[in-house]
Parts: sequence; structure tokens; C-alpha cells
Amino acid sequence: MDAVEKKIKVLSESMITHFFVQKEDQYFVSYLSDNLLWMSDDNTFYDRQTTLAYLKQLRDDCHGVVKIKHQDFHVYSLRPHICFVVGTVTIEVGSEENQFRENEICISGIWQEESNWCLTHFYSAIKDERLMSQNGSLSLHQQLEVIQKATMIDPLTQINNLQGFEKEAAALLKQYPKQKYVMIKFGIRDFRFVNRRHGYKMGDLVLKHIAKNLLATLNDRETCGRMEKDVFAMLYCFEDKASLEQRVEQLETVLIDTPLRQRLETKIHFNIGIYQIENDHTEYIKDMLDKALIAQKKGSTSISHRHHYAYYEEWMMTAQYQRSKLLEEAPKAMEENEFSLYIQPQFDLTSGTLVAGEALVRWITQDGIRMPGEFIPIFEEQGFIFSFDYYMLDKICQQMRKWIDVGVEVHPISTNQSRLHIEEENYFKDFCAVIDRYQIPHEYIIFELTESAFVENSEKMVRLTELLHEHHYKIAIDDFGTGYASLNLLSVVPADILKIDKSMLKGYSTNIRTQIIIERIIQLAHDIGMSVVCEGIEEQAEWEYLKKIGCNIGQGFLMGKPVEAEAYRKLWLKTPNR
Repeated sequence: MDAVEKKIKVLSESMITHFFVQKEDQYFVSYLSDNLLWMSDDNTFYDRQTTLAYLKQLRDDCHGVVKIKHQDFHVYSLRPHICFVVGTVTIEVGSEENQFRENEICISGIWQEESNWCLTHFYSAIKDERLMSQNGSLSLHQQLEVIQKATMIDPLTQINNLQGFEKEAAALLKQYPKQKYVMIKFGIRDFRFVNRRHGYKMGDLVLKHIAKNLLATLNDRETCGRMEKDVFAMLYCFEDKASLEQRVEQLETVLIDTPLRQRLETKIHFNIGIYQIENDHTEYIKDMLDKALIAQKKGSTSISHRHHYAYYEEWMMTAQYQRSKLLEEAPKAMEENEFSLYIQPQFDLTSGTLVAGEALVRWITQDGIRMPGEFIPIFEEQGFIFSFDYYMLDKICQQMRKWIDVGVEVHPISTNQSRLHIEEENYFKDFCAVIDRYQIPHEYIIFELTESAFVENSEKMVRLTELLHEHHYKIAIDDFGTGYASLNLLSVVPADILKIDKSMLKGYSTNIRTQIIIERIIQLAHDIGMSVVCEGIEEQAEWEYLKKIGCNIGQGFLMGKPVEAEAYRKLWLKTPNR
């Protein structure tokens, strides 16, 4: 037995002891994967919560003093980081009358190394002669067959998981070499809103309905599976695009039952990627799924018919490679200070004096300047934005500290923070830590988030804005008018500054309705104590119009383009020598 197998044997014995004898449930639960799957005697699959309830009932049936009389575990490495364990545990239970009885339990399971080793699949039964060989020992072959079958099933939806789907898809492609196939991958658009509005129990119910109905769409040469969260995949037979698209377009209707759709009170839409498999069927299933995923991401931004779907094309792989390359370069670019702090001035529209600045970023490379639109969305999508936002906040504070130390007149700087931070437990604490490290007065920092962040996380944002105000920060709602926020947002979130997006200015001079909307928004903001910044001012007429209707602050190329921080100081800030 190698070191890993010995470790799993010790873990199995320790887990049983802590659960049955010492009854330390918290310790026992730490061994269990969040995605634990239990297969019962009748081949029914249960999730982690149900498994725990079953095991506790099994233990609680053992009234009195419990002792482990004997444990005999055998461990077998199936693959790197995956072990199969099978064994028997003999429990001796003592009653109050000092009478003892023995209870023997057969246990089988799969241990996998995730962040730590944990039990991911479990099979348990009272000792059963059907699982015993002639000499009375456990039939390893039968146990392996049961467990390996369980590892292919998604515990929530009872259809293939990723591993099971890959196995079935590969077998079908091999069995039917002349059949034309497509690999399809789809996810539920904005599924988090279903969970947030209706709760996770309803979200799970939606996933179960989709899985059940997805199975019903298959013929005997096709398969499907749940890959992760709200993402599913299908291997569909393919004859021509017209028939395939008709089939894909029906998914939205057939996968959600009418009663459930009525309970949701909203439509469920899918983002769908389609990859037409090469005729020789020699590609790895993972490669096919990757290509379908690339197309799915493209489909999420381009509407075709009533659905978001797209076919995979080779240029998408090139674009994906460029995105990956950009992400690989970013950490080194941070170390080498390639990200430059730019600041765009904001002016009082009445007096024309500088009142604040907005912090922006440019990626300076040997090939030229990369604008934020080229990399910020990718950073957000891949989670790199968490460290990047702190990195840029540090730059802002470092620059402001230098100015303060030499007596430069400092005005507030707004910093746009990703909406993803709102889910971080210690975000406010970490945000303040950067600013306080440089001893920047909080009044000089304007916390800025897009309107979509306030809509998506309204409850958390209300609490966050309360904390920000308690610590004397100002809060700005950015890009107002570009999303789906209602004016009710202004009553829910106690922000200080409303930033009207430049898109709202388009056509104002000839469209009376646009003028009325802008004027009413400004008036409403003033009535509830907010100041208003209008972005994208490029013409003198726009300045004059906004000043006339009472807009407080203007920002745009007419007054000043974004420039590097040092250039901003020289152009706009007063120094002791000026």
C-alpha cells in the first residue's frame, strides 16, 4: 500500500470513529465534499444533505455506548487524486443493562483530492450476502461497478455529469462513425436572478425540470449531461442547419414545463453554443466541449432568432487565444508597472472651476496603448479584476499622497469598482485598508459603481453605502441611463452623485422627449440631495444646455481629455510654486 492509500485508510477509520463514537458531527462533515453523492440499495441517488440525515439516523439507532470493535478498509487508487475504499465496520453497542450487541456495516466510497482529500461518493448497506464472495469477503468487482456507476451521475438532476457525458458521447461517436453530430453547450441566461428572486430551492427545481425534459428530446444515438451549475451539454444528431435550428429554438419551450414557467412569472432564456463535429470523430470530447463553450460565449452577445446561439468558427479560437494571452501577460504587466493611471477632470458647469477627477487606466505596451474596453471585461470575466482593482486603487492613493506631501491642491478622485467585489465578505475592510495605508482623507475618494451593480445587488449595496457614508466616503452611480435601472433605484440607494451617461445626450437638440427626460432626471436628483455629473460633453452647445437646466458638473473632451496623472497635476492642480 503506497503513502496515498495509507492516508485514505487512516482518514476513513478516523471519520468513522469521530462520527459513531465521539459523535463530532462538525469534524465528520469536514470530510465530505459539497457535491457528495450517496447511492442507496435501490440504486437511488441522494445529495449531501439527505446522506447526512440517513447516517445520523443510522447512528442514533445505536442507543447506548458505542465502540468500534473492528474496522477493515481496503484502498485502491483508481486515478491520480482519486481512490476507491471498501470495507466493513463492526460496531459494538452497549445498553443501560450492560448488554452488548454487534452491528456490522459495509461501506464503500470514492475519495478525491480537491482542496483537501474528501469523500465525494458513498455507498452503504447493512451486510448483504449479495455483495459477498463465496469465502465471505466483499466482492470488490461488484462494489467497484456500483461506485463507478455512481461517479458518472449528477446528484441533483440524475443525468450524466461531465465524466458520464464524456464517456457516453465517446462511445456513441465510435459506434456510429458515419452519423453527423453536433456538440451543443448551453447555460441559463442570468440564472443568478432566478436564485435571488425565488430562492435556491426553486433554482434547483428549474435545473431538475431542464434535465428531465432534455432527456426526452434525445433519440437512441444521442446523450446529454449537466456539466456544472446551470450549464448542460448535448450530443445531437445533425442533418442540416435548418432542422437543427428548429430543434434548438424549441428548447426554450420544451425544457421548462408550463406550470413551472407560470410560477416563475418570467421567461427562461438560454445562451447556446453549437459545434459541428468533424466527420472522422477523432477529436477529444473535451476539445469539442471547449469549442461549443467558445461559441456559447459568442452567442450570449449576439441574438439569433428568439435565442442567443452561435455556431463555432475557427476565428473564435484565435480570439480566445488572444484573450488567454492577455490574461497571462497581465500579472507581469502589473509587476513592470505597464498599467498607467490616467485622470479626466470634472468641472463645475457654472463657474468652470475644477471640482474632481475620474481615475482611469491605460495599458502601455511596446505595441501601443490598450484601452480599458480591451481588457477590463476580460479581467471581470476571469476574476482577475479582484486584484487589479486593488492595484489601481493603490496607485491612486500613492499619487494623492505624493501631491499632499508637497502641498499640491488635491480634489476628490472617483474610482470605479467592479460589481463583483460586492460578493466579497471583507471587501469594505480591504478597500479602506488601501486608502488608510496612505492616510488619504476619505472625503477625497469617491466610490463609483455602474448602475447595474446597484440593481443586481440592491440589498448588499444599501448596506455597503451605509458603511461608506459612516466612514465619510462619497458614492456615485455611474453610467446612469445605459441599463435597466428604474428611477426607484434613486430612492433605494442613498448615493451622493448621479453620473448621466453620454449616450443620453445623443439627439437632445432635436428630440424634445430626450430633453424632458434629462431635465426631469436632473431635477429629481437635486430634489433628493444628489449632485449630477454629465459625461461625454464634446461641444460648447452641450455645456451651455446642461448649465441652463441645472446640471452641476461636466466631464468630456471639450473640457479635458484623460491624461496621465502627472500631466493632470501640471494642467489642472495648483501647486505651491504657482
